[in-house]
Amino acid sequence: MTKGKVERLVRDWQKRLKLDHWDVKVDWSRSPREDCYATTFRRNQYDIAELCFDSEYKTWASDFTEKLIVHELLHLLTRDLDRVVNDLEEVMHLETFRLLDKRYEHEIEGVVDRLASCFVEAVNG
Repeated sequence: MTKGKVERLVRDWQKRLKLDHWDVKVDWSRSPREDCYATTFRRNQYDIAELCFDSEYKTWASDFTEKLIVHELLHLLTRDLDRVVNDLEEVMHLETFRLLDKRYEHEIEGVVDRLASCFVEAVNG
């Protein structure tokens, strides 16, 4: 896998997912969050995002890379829903919010992961 191939896949899937209005950049100088292959950093007010990939991207299989890219792009669609959950922190008891936030993060990751697999399999057969 090359940087150019990763960036082409990002653009291709951005169009397929109807996210072409987003300004998405691949930031090769920034590392993803710990224990992640990739991370999407989104702006809250504008449709701007950076995708960061682990330095091991060169060793990834095409199918894995494609599912990972789709997974990260789908997080753009969850931005406003994520903000709703984050806004609850101001009105909830701290321990209750922590429980909700932990559960929400687990569930949203699962949904995004399953959708990414379905989309890639539908396109690639």
